[in-house]
Amino acid sequence: MDWQPGVEASFDAVDNYFLGRPKVDRIVVKQFADSNTLLANVLSGTVDMTTDNVLPIEQSLQLQDSWSKDNGGTIWFVNGPTFFLSFQFERSTPGFYGPLQDLRVRQALYQAIDRDTFAEAVLGGVPDRAAHAMLTPENSLYSYVKDGWKDRYPYDPPHATAGLEAAGWKRAADGMLINSGGERLSFPTWTTTGQERKLSAVADGWRKVGIEAGEFVIPAARTRDTEFRQSYPAVEITARGNEDVLLTRLESTSVPSSQNHFSGNDRGHWVSPEFDRLANQYRSSLKETDRGPLIKQLQDIMLDQMPIALLNYEVTTALCRKGVYCFQDDAKGGADAGRIYGTYSRNAHEWDVA
Repeated sequence: MDWQPGVEASFDAVDNYFLGRPKVDRIVVKQFADSNTLLANVLSGTVDMTTDNVLPIEQSLQLQDSWSKDNGGTIWFVNGPTFFLSFQFERSTPGFYGPLQDLRVRQALYQAIDRDTFAEAVLGGVPDRAAHAMLTPENSLYSYVKDGWKDRYPYDPPHATAGLEAAGWKRAADGMLINSGGERLSFPTWTTTGQERKLSAVADGWRKVGIEAGEFVIPAARTRDTEFRQSYPAVEITARGNEDVLLTRLESTSVPSSQNHFSGNDRGHWVSPEFDRLANQYRSSLKETDRGPLIKQLQDIMLDQMPIALLNYEVTTALCRKGVYCFQDDAKGGADAGRIYGTYSRNAHEWDVA
């Protein structure tokens, strides 16, 4: 193995690999600081393949269009992390926004978002990526949770308005919602750099029903500040893993605190003993006939109490140029072993170049 930090690393085939000697003698993993440079190298044939969304969606679509004209290669658009709204439940949070504790308000906020249009808009036109269930259609347990969020909470602005009115929020003369004390329904929504399009789309849907929706993009320098990240006062737009990794966002063992250096994933501080019990039972079950009903019960709790609200499956891309043989069995892997099909490199010994 040769390694040039920030440039590339070379990996040589192991002759006595237990699954058989790899077909490719050497694989060179290159690092590019700029996606335009990467795209140029792919088009020129200098780069044979990429994995896990190193090429942004827009440029992947551009490459797909180019390759479709000369059969230059194959691109797979794969469901990645699940994006969602997460509400804050820790009342001691500075600026904590109490009105969102009303379930009717959270439900109305969700039904004011056209998730199908939202997903297509934020993913460069890639269709059918709205997260209507906590598992993706490729998951073997998908039939147990299929369309759960869409069926319970379809996009319905009039119903959202009625729900807000039932919760005590009425339209003022300027079209914005106020309560009996004259206070506006006004709160900030946080997200990270790079997710501004999602933030704007959600805020736009809320403004249409009379909500004064603030937008806050976390400074890049504070993205890894775990204490700061768990202090959002109302709502955040974020993602958590892929498939059932989403469960770790809602388990009480994942609540951030000074004791765990604020490293927990449950930044909304929502706690449900029943959810914890079912999640533990789900993980300890091996049969799909046992796991399916359990994952449905877990999703039902999420639907009933709405600690989070699903938005879209992020799209990741994998690609290889013509003459390169990889991902032929499936392209559902990822950069980490937590993905349902494991890592992309799990069968690298079978990759080949014509």
